[in-house]
Amino acid sequence: MPDVHIHLRLSNPSADALERLAAVLTELGAEPDLPAGPDLSQWTAERAARLIERVSPAARRLLRAAVDGDGTARGDIFRAEWGEAALAQPTKSISAILNSGARKGWWPKDMVRPLTPTGPDRRGWSKTAAYHMPHDLVPLFRTALDTYDTTGYRSALAPSATNTTQEERT
Repeated sequence: MPDVHIHLRLSNPSADALERLAAVLTELGAEPDLPAGPDLSQWTAERAARLIERVSPAARRLLRAAVDGDGTARGDIFRAEWGEAALAQPTKSISAILNSGARKGWWPKDMVRPLTPTGPDRRGWSKTAAYHMPHDLVPLFRTALDTYDTTGYRSALAPSATNTTQEERT
């Protein structure tokens, strides 16, 4: 039988899914050449909580939409609920907090962004079709968002539980 070449495109697969796929392909006698996924190990529960606490409410809504969508926040649905320009501010807030946190030493400068845009949307030039969160980050961010929704703070970062100044908390 001649060689069979199969090309797959997977959107936002988890590391576990890639490992299982490689195992199945190897079992079938294939030599899978799968790219390494992004290094998500730098994300911790504390880092996710710190980000959630500091981003704007609109950014928390976008992160929640991605978590609730099992890693995907659809742009058309988000804009329908929050307005045509609803995706610009949240992504700026997330970037600003990630950059500020890197300068303050809260996380590495090159840490993987929790959301990656795809697009453009077929219904509008330069509109983002969706934002994707790596599947392995979904549980981490779900916990951080649920905790924030319940308490407003992650207990270890609550102002009353620390001696930090307002400047350090923002």
